[in-house]
Amino acid sequence: MTATPFTLPTATTTRFVLLIGLSALTAIYLASPVSQTGPMQLECAVAADRQAVTNRAAQVVSAYLTCDRDVHRWSALFDVVVIALFLLVVVLLHNAAPAITSRRQHLLPLPVATYPEASARVERLIAEAGLQGRVTILVNPHDDGDSGRAFGRFGSRRVRLSFGLIRRYPESEPELNAVMRHELAHVRNRDLNITGLTLASWWTFALAVTAMLVFIVTRPLRELPGRAIPLLLTLAIAFLTTVAIARVREHYADVRAAEANLAAGDPAFPPNAVDLANADSRWVRSWRRMLLWHPTVQFRKRVVDDPAWLLRPNLLDMFLTGVTSALTFPYLTVFAADLLGDEGRSAYLLAGTIQGPLVAAVAGTSLWRGALRARESGLPVPSGIGSGMALAAGLYTGLLSLLFTIDGNLAQLLVRDVRLGVVAALLLMVICIAFCRWNAVTATAWLGVSARPRLPLAAAVLVGGLLFGTLFANWYAAAGGLPAEISLPFLQLIYQTVSGLAGFSTLMALVLALLLPLAARLRRPLEEHTLSMVSRGAVVVPVGCVVILTTGGTLLLPEGLNAWLTRLLQPLAPVFAGEAHAAGWSAVIATGTAALVAGFATALVVGRSNRSGLGPVYGLLTSYLVGMTLPLVFTVRATIILCGRSAPLCAPDSLAGYLGALAFLHGAMALTAGTVGTLAGSGIGALLRTTRRRPVQDPVSGTTDVQNFRRDRRSGATVLGAAGVLAVTLVLVLAGGHTWLQVNGVTAPSQIKGTPVFTEVTAPAPTHRTPLRQSCEWIYRRDANMGLGSAYDRYLLDISLAATGSDSRGLDALGRSLLDSLHQGDLVGRERGRIAVSNLCIIWLRYFSQGGTGSAA
Repeated sequence: MTATPFTLPTATTTRFVLLIGLSALTAIYLASPVSQTGPMQLECAVAADRQAVTNRAAQVVSAYLTCDRDVHRWSALFDVVVIALFLLVVVLLHNAAPAITSRRQHLLPLPVATYPEASARVERLIAEAGLQGRVTILVNPHDDGDSGRAFGRFGSRRVRLSFGLIRRYPESEPELNAVMRHELAHVRNRDLNITGLTLASWWTFALAVTAMLVFIVTRPLRELPGRAIPLLLTLAIAFLTTVAIARVREHYADVRAAEANLAAGDPAFPPNAVDLANADSRWVRSWRRMLLWHPTVQFRKRVVDDPAWLLRPNLLDMFLTGVTSALTFPYLTVFAADLLGDEGRSAYLLAGTIQGPLVAAVAGTSLWRGALRARESGLPVPSGIGSGMALAAGLYTGLLSLLFTIDGNLAQLLVRDVRLGVVAALLLMVICIAFCRWNAVTATAWLGVSARPRLPLAAAVLVGGLLFGTLFANWYAAAGGLPAEISLPFLQLIYQTVSGLAGFSTLMALVLALLLPLAARLRRPLEEHTLSMVSRGAVVVPVGCVVILTTGGTLLLPEGLNAWLTRLLQPLAPVFAGEAHAAGWSAVIATGTAALVAGFATALVVGRSNRSGLGPVYGLLTSYLVGMTLPLVFTVRATIILCGRSAPLCAPDSLAGYLGALAFLHGAMALTAGTVGTLAGSGIGALLRTTRRRPVQDPVSGTTDVQNFRRDRRSGATVLGAAGVLAVTLVLVLAGGHTWLQVNGVTAPSQIKGTPVFTEVTAPAPTHRTPLRQSCEWIYRRDANMGLGSAYDRYLLDISLAATGSDSRGLDALGRSLLDSLHQGDLVGRERGRIAVSNLCIIWLRYFSQGGTGSAA
């Protein structure tokens, strides 16, 4: 596979999508004063106060959530309309631009009758490019130079030539050939719509920002920093991204035109070629090149002489991508909250899931192209460390620039607490470096075995984007609400970010990310995959033993294997004795333990007996099969018993949801624990190979096996270290109690009540009421430390007591409803109460931050 700039896709399309997203989502922010969402949400909060006088607490919760959901739906519809209008203006401007350009420059059709030779040469060049009948040639009668420009709209492609090129033909034939091939290369590279839409979005966004700045000038002076500074920074980033896209497309057009020139026997870059965008060709300082729409002549010639230069990772692009993503994320989170009707962590996760693949498409594509260049030229493969640091620096810079914006609490916190700011930056850098390093490793694995690298690149963009997006969302959500008053906030930040791995979306993306580079080994020749009988047995024996033992225990034990495991577990781990779902916990731990042992044994046996590197692959396969056998048997037994009692669980919808939740939870646990065991087994297997086989001299070639010996030793130590890190992470996640799915009660059907908790706690007496603002500030800080399992139940109790102690009748009613749900073990009711309390406090705090005073009482 020959490495060319066109072997793998470029990142300009993704950067264009990020630019459009930044502009469109900022347009929502610009139009927010028109939506009246804030006053409508405040009206819902006031209505909750009024209804609390005559209605029961549960009715107040239901009415408030209905009102709040309607407001979110209206806000989401308004956001969609604003985005649609912005995109419509961009498309209309893009379609109108060619006609405006033609009229403003008085362009005329190519005078075929007057200049037949030049016209015939132009047609031959069009045919040479394979674009017959697809390009319209126009002439600028007022330009006697040697220049041209390709432009157009959807379904229309035009090339403008200066009149001097046509009038002086055939003397100007070398210049005409160079100009035409370059402009036709833009058409062949499909640059016209991307660059045209980029320019149209820039001008639309610039006009919208200008109008908003004019509006801000008429507002009070205190609103100026909060609105003007981020808008000006966003405008600057949009401009830099726009010109960067234009410059890169010029380079690709030069390379494509150079191929056509060489095929025709002409110089790749004609010596007398001129810079099409700049009148002079003097070298421009590096920092000034960022502001040029076209690269300089010297730089363009350098790229034509060495096209592989376009394959190098660009740290500046990484930095700008990070800044663009950080500026976009708060607006995307608000949009996601409107779609979901929830302003909690789920909105951050949805925003990260959307934005992560876009960031991965830029960063991942850049590193894959760098790995391709290194593979062809024999240079070292990019490590991804520099790219990760540049991406993290861009993200952190963009976040700090939001100091005065709608989501400036994160930036203010990072600036106020130096230790937390440093640790947050280091944690973000670890996430970014790990993500870029993973892309470099995955690219190296797949480029050596795949003849069509675009497919594994697409998979890497999707999987890596989901993992990066959810990790960044967990980091953002954890850091965004941490109060500086809590002890050791930086440790809490690390714990909450890492505990986000308990979420199904993050956990599945992590496992798939581990599998993707390993799957490249399966593409090797078939003879490298031959397994011995011992290796086959390492897969079959664990699965068969678990199937026999699980089925036999379930049939022979009177109460079933799950109940027996629960009684066995509680004395060994008393911390789980008080959990609401002890039986569910025992099944999960049994799944994880069996998967870990099976993955360890299979990876160890296969790794020692076979050098194809398939030990991790078969280890994870065995872990998954073993892990899913246990819940399958448990579920079949429970379903038969419950259906025999005509329980509501036998309804098709309930049964499907129950089975799906169990599969998600146990599948995630099996793969995660299996990954720990597989890494440990692979590492020990590699180290055992170094002790079993000493480096000896080959009698035929005279070479030694020292290289393989050292590689086994290094790889063994590396995977053992990775196993240890992942094991510590898994313990950290499980130490708090339930995983994310268990916290939300999906391990048990919604028709079955949870265990009542805190029945001895009652609401405080209405003698000493706390002001609404003080109560909501405390609840907001407590929301940043929800915890897991029993700690999560304690968090619910704390916010319910804080709400019932408020002087707001509405907040008091919501808190009492939440406390009643805890007393009754109502899993659905307590989640509704939590959402209601948190959302109501966010609304009131937003009202107070805008200068509102008084109490809701």
